Amino acid sequence: MNLNDYETKYFPIYKAFAETVRFILKKAILAADNLPRPQSIQCRAKETESLRRRLTEEGKLETQTLSVIGVISPAPGSSSTLMAMLTASWHRQ
Repeated sequence: MNLNDYETKYFPIYKAFAETVRFILKKAILAADNLPRPQSIQCRAKETESLRRRLTEEGKLETQTLSVIGVISPAPGSSSTLMAMLTASWHRQ
């Protein structure tokens, strides 16, 4: 996958994936009586322009094997320690 593929094909998929992870996380937290409740759970797909800037900074704007990493983390100043990494990679065949 390259940046154009992400922008034209995969951005909506990443957005739906982020929303699905948020939905599952919210349901899991609500189902567990012994967990503290977060103030909010936010999600988003990486915006194309932000990704373009990062790839340019790293000298990888023309990559054909783009990896996009998502982070689920507590809000600044939060006492929560929940953090998870989600990684997806596609390799051109």
